[in-house]
Parts: sequence; structure tokens; C-alpha cells
Amino acid sequence: MEDEKVLSILEKKYGGKISWSKRCSFYADSLGHVREDGVLLYLTDVTFRIWCEDFEFSFASLDVLYTDFVLKTDAIDFVTGKIPKVHRASPFKFITTPRILCLELEGKKFLFFEMKGQEFRQLLSIAQAKQKYSHTVSDRN
Repeated sequence: MEDEKVLSILEKKYGGKISWSKRCSFYADSLGHVREDGVLLYLTDVTFRIWCEDFEFSFASLDVLYTDFVLKTDAIDFVTGKIPKVHRASPFKFITTPRILCLELEGKKFLFFEMKGQEFRQLLSIAQAKQKYSHTVSDRN
């Protein structure tokens, strides 16, 4: 199904506007999902959501503890249990090996996405600030 159709269905399902979306060409997580054909990552308010034909997953912006780029091979080895930890790779290795974005979430969950640029990190910062502001306002009331 085309991404536009999927996004339209998901907007109706969650009752909110999808402000950003990105097709990620690779996805893996510490829950055992590995998708070489990728997933659709999108943002509703301060919640990031992952959609694939056989699963969905979501996380709030403040659930993200850490982001960094790692080697794709290390991410696959970590998710499949071949190595106990995934480490940030030296920038020199990125020249010859594909890099992917690693997110560490609360509860020791890890997500790995292949996407270009810093767009996600910028959106994450904005969503985190928005979510912190919402908490501050609700705490005052």
C-alpha cells in the first residue's frame, strides 16, 4: 500500500494530524523485529509511531534517552544476540559501512533506523520541548 494511503488510514485511526513521516529503508529493534524492506516512521503531536504491515509500535518523545549513529552490521548483531552491546562507531568506519540511527528508550529498548540527515533528531528535540512544556503547564494547574 502506498504511504499516502497508509497515512490517511492512520490519521483516522488515531484521530490526529500526522505532522511528519519518513520511509526508513531499514529497521530493527531489541524486541526482535528486523525489516530490511523498512518501515514507515511518523509523528502525531509528541508521539512517534512505527508502522509496518505486520506490527505497530509507538513511543513518546521523552521516552528517548539517547540517540547516536551506529554501524548497521553492529545493530543487526545486537538484535540477533550475537553481541551484548552496540557501541557508537568511529566516523571513519562510516565511510565504508552504512550507518543507522540508534535510539535508546526507557526500559532498555533499542530502535535502529536507516535514514539520511539530522531531520529526525531535530524533530525529536522539538517534540521533547513541547512535551516538557505540556507537563510543566499541567503541573501548574
